[in-house]
Amino acid sequence: MVINVQPDVNAHMVGYEPGTNDFALMVATKNGSGSQTSNVVIIRSLFKMGIPVSGKNLFPSNIKGLPTWYTIRASKDGYTARRATTEVCVAFNQDTVTEDIANIPPGGVLIANKDLKYRVDRTDITVYEYPVKEIMSNGDFPKDFADRIANMVYVGAVCHLFGIPLDIAYNALLDQFNGKEKPARMNFHAIQLAYDWSKDNLEKRDPFLIEPMDKTAGKILIEGNDAGALGALFGGVTVVAWYPITPSTSLVDNILNHLSLRRDPETGKNTVAVVQAEDELAAAGMIIGAGWAGARAMTTTSRSRHQPDGGIHWSGLFRGNPDGHLGHHPHGSKHRPADAHQPGRFALPLYPQPRRYPPRGSDPGQRRRMLRVRLEGARPRRRSPDAGVRHERSRHRHEPMAE
Repeated sequence: MVINVQPDVNAHMVGYEPGTNDFALMVATKNGSGSQTSNVVIIRSLFKMGIPVSGKNLFPSNIKGLPTWYTIRASKDGYTARRATTEVCVAFNQDTVTEDIANIPPGGVLIANKDLKYRVDRTDITVYEYPVKEIMSNGDFPKDFADRIANMVYVGAVCHLFGIPLDIAYNALLDQFNGKEKPARMNFHAIQLAYDWSKDNLEKRDPFLIEPMDKTAGKILIEGNDAGALGALFGGVTVVAWYPITPSTSLVDNILNHLSLRRDPETGKNTVAVVQAEDELAAAGMIIGAGWAGARAMTTTSRSRHQPDGGIHWSGLFRGNPDGHLGHHPHGSKHRPADAHQPGRFALPLYPQPRRYPPRGSDPGQRRRMLRVRLEGARPRRRSPDAGVRHERSRHRHEPMAE
């Protein structure tokens, strides 16, 4: 599967002359490959150089191995929205490399993993090829982490080609690993190797540059999941249950990083319990049980067709005794229950990322169920079929549903 994430704007490129600190970079990798760390290191480096920067991750699926694209925009004027063009493409995914190359606008730059199978027929872009395996073979990396650390090769390439000092990149790594020098040095070694190889073998031929500014003084760099974690803690959450998967884990990791904000000043103990569940269903059961016990509980999950308007789905903060309702959600219907946005109500899908209906080798009724939870004070009522939900007639009778 390939998604065209670069709009056709070639006509608008006529006479366009990109300036320093004013371009966008797109990194194409596989989900679960560890590229998120590399991308954030680039963002942190630009921020430390005083350059307004923003990042956006696009992944059509949270299944490991499927494509993901991360866009980083440097804007000297402080713009944070996506640009009409993405001038620099880092192509590190065999499944999408052909389309990624085709989507680069004229005058753009391709930074490619030379180990991939692709062909560049274009003469209107600048191409830099990096033999990732050869570069990594010059270092001594733990076998279990070598594939993930290999993404740092394109960080070293970006540092050399566009002018990011290596000491800035190392400090960004320290921030990323919470001051732990061992993982920071291990990843920085790959950056250094790529930087040196690029310096010895490539000549810069593109107009894009990064130069220090002072536009980030007095500001902080924060991710959306970090902001969400702070919101949950200040909102009074006491129980968090989740199943590890992108991007749910990032939100819970940030909650763990900020637990000190909710530490009891007298006893020194944490007042928030964070529990890793076996799957999303178990996490849902945990927060329902915590809600019945009077706790404020939440879980996190990734976007699904049940929530067309959000990338992160919050189950909600339970208060008091919630009651539940079971029903079908056929075919990933785009219709949301009529009362989903009314105060005191929310929808919690037990299986947040269905891939087909009915799922192969599973109970069709179970896999299509959606749990409706209402907070204390809300009157339970039956949902009508026209709200996009069919009621379950029997737990032991499952009628075939059309694809």
